[in-house]
Amino acid sequence: MDGTVILVGQTYTKDSIGQQIATETQTEILCTVQSATRQEWRSAGQNGIPAELVIVTAAVNYSGERIAIIDGKRRAIYRAYQPPDSDDIELYLQAEVGAL
Repeated sequence: MDGTVILVGQTYTKDSIGQQIATETQTEILCTVQSATRQEWRSAGQNGIPAELVIVTAAVNYSGERIAIIDGKRRAIYRAYQPPDSDDIELYLQAEVGAL
């Protein structure tokens, strides 16, 4: 399914007492959203990761973000893979677990 996804980047600064405070930036990107394959679901599950979706987008759209928002739901990006000789990157998302 073609659509848009919001990638959430986080930067951290310290406040006056030394606590790290996260500041988020959001970037909307064009992508293709797919379900995780059976093999990906199984492999991730063996490592305790509830695999759910795969986003395929142009590699220039991804800057190491760890959170994606799809249909208003935040999901963690647990793996990124860029096939050799490809301008696309695959971002693997886990089902929502706790607050991100």
